[in-house]
Amino acid sequence: MGKKILECKNITIQSNSNHAAAQNVSFDVERGDCLLIVGRNGSGKSTLLKVILGLVPLKEGSVAICDELYKKCI
Repeated sequence: MGKKILECKNITIQSNSNHAAAQNVSFDVERGDCLLIVGRNGSGKSTLLKVILGLVPLKEGSVAICDELYKKCI
């Protein structure tokens, strides 16, 4: 098991139209892993990346990068 570099826990993202763009998403990425995000148009792929980058706020959940809590919403 490698070092965890990204940890997303129970992420819920609300879009501008007030519906959940992503709901209860959790995953970890370890050093050396390859992450692939796939889905239909409008399914929240880009919005999820924007949340990880801090460009879009979380409705619920948390994002930790290299064990440092980066974003948290309670």
